[in-house]
Amino acid sequence: MSESTFEVSVSPIPLSCLTLFPATKAQVIESRKRSFASWGRGATLEQYLARDARSDNHEVSKDGRLVTWVLARRDNAKGLNFLCSCETFKRDGLAVIPTSSTHAKLVTGYGIASVFTPPQIRKKGYAAHMMRLLHWVLAPRSTLPERFPEQLWGEMPSRALWEKADAEQVPQGHGDNAVFSVLYSDIGGKFYANCSPTPSEVGLDKQGWVAREPISTEWAVDGLVALLNSREVGVDSTASWEWLDEKSAYEIWKVDAEKMKDEMEGFARSTRNSDQALFTFLPDKGVAEFQVDRLRHFWGKVEPLPIYWGVYRRDGEAVGLDPSTFATWTLDVRPGQANDLIITRVRARPGKFEALMKEVVGFAKRHGVEKIEVWGLGEELRNIIGGRTWNRDEHLSSFKWYGKEKDVNWCFNEKFCWC
Repeated sequence: MSESTFEVSVSPIPLSCLTLFPATKAQVIESRKRSFASWGRGATLEQYLARDARSDNHEVSKDGRLVTWVLARRDNAKGLNFLCSCETFKRDGLAVIPTSSTHAKLVTGYGIASVFTPPQIRKKGYAAHMMRLLHWVLAPRSTLPERFPEQLWGEMPSRALWEKADAEQVPQGHGDNAVFSVLYSDIGGKFYANCSPTPSEVGLDKQGWVAREPISTEWAVDGLVALLNSREVGVDSTASWEWLDEKSAYEIWKVDAEKMKDEMEGFARSTRNSDQALFTFLPDKGVAEFQVDRLRHFWGKVEPLPIYWGVYRRDGEAVGLDPSTFATWTLDVRPGQANDLIITRVRARPGKFEALMKEVVGFAKRHGVEKIEVWGLGEELRNIIGGRTWNRDEHLSSFKWYGKEKDVNWCFNEKFCWC
């Protein structure tokens, strides 16, 4: 299969001549061909496209949950010379709205991924315009500014506009309902923060996606093994450690989602007089599983082949999966680089964390992993077994809240929901 042969005029195109369209099947493939050189990670083009085609059939993508968007000329909605593209994943989330109650409601959130502009037309404002239009596609109209800036941007993107343009697909149930949206920036925090729903000239600047606590903690595996072996970790005869294969990890994330709801509501009750809103994505329905499946092409070559993706502590004769003390992970294996184990979800009390990590690092050592990393580890756990904690300068966890609340807390800001 040939690579992209993208060609477009280098002369700036007025923003009013452009708008956001749901991509045709041909445009989806073209968008992936364009990003291959940047994100191929040692795969061939055929392998790269096959991975994405397989991901299209994953639970997080099926039934209209994944939509690819293109910024294209209004008079050439289906052409392959669109200017830039991105993806949105529709996902379940929880939100606590302080003005109503401390009850965590099931809401819709969106994960934004694969924002890409060809190098030859960058720094012309196209990607920023695409992201600004995306607000008008994802959020309820009532949460956006009263007027769309039609004089500057032309007609607002909408189902009516797409139908008029004879779009190949018009998404149903995807958009117009976001309580929040999230993306992970690899270009710093300023660009996406400035992508507000209106032009900066109108005065509503920096109302886009705001970076929030992109905190990582990491350990070198050999150093952590030595540290934990030098300590006496008490043996609890009333409990055992159980490994989670792909099937049982999928099941424990269901239970974890319910427990996250309880924990959010508990936090909301403890701050009942606060005006703070809370939100999170949930790890079930394939969201956390996607972190494993997305990298299958790479970790599938690891020897011995990993079959476990988590571990949990079973108390005594307890029946069923219990995420009270557990961790799940994926393996980030890059050609020519150290193998990493990325913890995607973790829960533990300080007294149980060391024992939990002894199980995790044992798995890592057996599979040739050199480094363990976790996002958003609670402050109460960060110093128990050392490690390095820092603010990332890539994959910046960034969110846009579409409610009126100014004080918003992203709960469970961990790797399980990365996209």
